[in-house]
Parts: sequence; structure tokens; C-alpha cells
Amino acid sequence: MEDVILIKKIDGYKDKDEILPITFNIGNVKDKEHFDKIYDTLKEKGILKKDKILLGQNGITVYIKKSDITESVKILLNLDLEIYGIFSIYR
Repeated sequence: MEDVILIKKIDGYKDKDEILPITFNIGNVKDKEHFDKIYDTLKEKGILKKDKILLGQNGITVYIKKSDITESVKILLNLDLEIYGIFSIYR
């Protein structure tokens, strides 16, 4: 039961401007400089709604508007990242 997490279903049509902590499970991140590039790019594009990025074992969590999830995916893919999942954890 250690690997159990509760995730929140994201309704993309309701409350589009709601800010959520969105976790992206990503692969092929090489080092800290790669994470810095992710952070700088998301910040430069105006996606981040809190000036921080949380690093996890297999991904990142960022505070963004629901309406920016699709744009965030495009940005991460353009950085040649492999995305394995996108979710918001119940807190």
C-alpha cells in the first residue's frame, strides 16, 4: 500500500482559471541543468503561477492554471522530454 496515491480528476471545462499543483511524470531528465531549463522555459512563457517547481523522483510539480496544461505539455515535448503521466494529487 506504500505506492497508493489519490489523484483528482481534472475537469478541463469547469473553472479553467483555477490554479492547481499539476504533476508531470517525465523521463530522460539528465541533471539539474535540465530541470533549470524546464523551469526557465515555463516561467518565460508565463505558465507558472507560483515561482517554484517541485522536483520528485520521477517528475516535477508546478502550479499552473488548468487551461495551461495543454500548453505545458507542448513545451515539455519541445524540450525533448518523455511524459508518462499528468495528474493533480489530493492534498
